[in-house]
Amino acid sequence: MLLTTRVKVAKTFDFNLMGASSRSCKYVLNTLMQTFQNKQLAHAVNVRTLDNLITELLRWLLNKRVPRMDDGSQLLNALNFLMLKILDNAERTSSFMVLISLLKPLDPSRWSAPPSNESFATRNSKFSELVVKCLIKLTKVLQNTTYEVDLDRILQSIHVYLQDLGKEEIRGVYLLRLPTIMMHLHFVIHNHNQLVTKPIITSNLAGADDKPLRMVKTVLHELVKLRGTAIKGHLSMVPVDMELLPIILAYIDHNLQQELSAIFKKIGDKQTCSIGLYELYRITQLYPQV
Repeated sequence: MLLTTRVKVAKTFDFNLMGASSRSCKYVLNTLMQTFQNKQLAHAVNVRTLDNLITELLRWLLNKRVPRMDDGSQLLNALNFLMLKILDNAERTSSFMVLISLLKPLDPSRWSAPPSNESFATRNSKFSELVVKCLIKLTKVLQNTTYEVDLDRILQSIHVYLQDLGKEEIRGVYLLRLPTIMMHLHFVIHNHNQLVTKPIITSNLAGADDKPLRMVKTVLHELVKLRGTAIKGHLSMVPVDMELLPIILAYIDHNLQQELSAIFKKIGDKQTCSIGLYELYRITQLYPQV
């Protein structure tokens, strides 16, 4: 039903652009709103349908002809409101997966013919900005929803995005390996009188200066911050046994290294030493092999 409604969104708006009444547009949008205001119904929407629906809604939000339609401003408000309801009530794992995949440029076939003054690249850039805004909204509440999402599937989506982007596109990435971090941690535990408070790696992971990549890194950073080293236990859908290790591991290791560096700094300060030692103990419990 929802897939059919998604098709109706496109066709109905097309008809309205040709001069038809906006009543049918409002009817379709209202039907979708009723669905996504009901959390149980919203959760039942599968990933493929959600992908198609979100893509369609964001495309119409970007369409410069919509404000010129009959009741165009009301329709734009309705599109925005519907998008917010989808983010609030759709199954969050599916939402993350869809939005991360939509950070990649859309295939030209998913766009209608662009106006002469706007290229597909420009449209994709604007589309990505909207996707980033949606992901920011989901990421802001991750602290309250971490245990509601399937981390394995989200990490798989991040892995696919990074692998498709490729190392050549991710400039300045300093690959870090977990064994290096664990060796440092082992040294700290067994040489507590000679604590090293400087970061293991001081250079930044300077990714490509584009919003989609930075957004993916932000999502991953939040997940690592919230779950700590336990995040390593959610890589069941990432091929970590590949000869060429997945790029996502470098980012996870970097974030873990930052966490450890902060702990080492606390241990080196008399006022926060006990807190730092407790946090260090917590990590060793999560990683008993250290």
